Amino acid sequence: MKKKLNKDFFKNYLKIFSYLSILLFLSIGLINFNIDPSKIYSEKYKFIKKKNLDLKMTLKKLNEEKNGIIIKEDIWNERDIVRELATYSNKSECIIFGSSQVKMISKFGSHRSLKKTCSSILNLGVNGGVIEDYISLSKQIKFNKSLPQKVVIAIHPWTLNFNRDSRWLYYKKDYQLFSNLLYNEINSEKKINLKKKDLYFFSLFKNLISYDYFLESLKMIKIKDKEAFFYVKKKNLKNNFDKEILLFDGSRIRPKKSQKNNIDINSGNHNYKIIKKIWFDNNAINFLLKYIEYLKEQGIEPILLMTPYHPDVWKAETEVVVTAMKIIEPKVIEIGKLKKLLVLGSFNPSKVGCKKNEFHDEMHPNKACASKFEDVYISYK
Repeated sequence: MKKKLNKDFFKNYLKIFSYLSILLFLSIGLINFNIDPSKIYSEKYKFIKKKNLDLKMTLKKLNEEKNGIIIKEDIWNERDIVRELATYSNKSECIIFGSSQVKMISKFGSHRSLKKTCSSILNLGVNGGVIEDYISLSKQIKFNKSLPQKVVIAIHPWTLNFNRDSRWLYYKKDYQLFSNLLYNEINSEKKINLKKKDLYFFSLFKNLISYDYFLESLKMIKIKDKEAFFYVKKKNLKNNFDKEILLFDGSRIRPKKSQKNNIDINSGNHNYKIIKKIWFDNNAINFLLKYIEYLKEQGIEPILLMTPYHPDVWKAETEVVVTAMKIIEPKVIEIGKLKKLLVLGSFNPSKVGCKKNEFHDEMHPNKACASKFEDVYISYK
């Protein structure tokens, strides 16, 4: 009799525990979905209809007044910001495509980048930028009344591959539309790795029950719209702020505290997106060549750019990223020669002349280093 009671108690305990666990995960999921700090979920199905700040008007003011914005919280998805910025591409001689490694490229400040190459710049670098991002953003540029004169295409050690990041799927439709244009096809869905797409949606689901995202959601509940960001006047942009500043040209000013004094090679951060022995994909290279031809047909000059990694990374010769860079750099030069392009920069900091103190971390050069990118060039024009 006692065993039966213990067994019944255990069953009831498991039921209660299971119900409470399901209720907890549902609650966390609902809060994360509705508050959505990084704005990665559709507004259409949210229960909480919070009045969002108008991104279009915010960036219009930023562009007109030539100032900066400190975004205290992630009130917009970064790719929405850059996609909206792309509509201003007709106002700049050069637009920049790349990952976070190019975000510091700017004509503003004491260390100005691409001084000889570009009279004005619109920086469309995004975190984890891949070739699919470049294509997606080009859809926005295509429909401008006038086009930029030059497109600077950053080639990172992972760029000559498809699907090295899933975040580009946030604007998959833009990618498909522009791919159709390039290949004159009705449906370019076949160019998208469906397995990777499934992983992206799985990661969105997994994020719903993320504890860290839940903490960010709780913080956001306390934030009012008017506190979400503020403008920084141009004359004050040299001040040290504890948050990243988005400038009127799309570039970023990192907070001073982001600069590391010591580089930890053991962390492996520098091997970001690198897959051993899969250094490049010929299909991705052919896709890039097709895109370059399209730009030329539109009267736009394509320019290839490589950004250096920290000197200490290069000392660790056994790291896979070092092997990748040694293989990809000649490949970039080969593409430049084939398509008669200007090739700027190098993955190797000693070639560019960037010192250890001119990096934020293992793979992100600062503005001082960025000002030297065009000192190393090969012109096949």
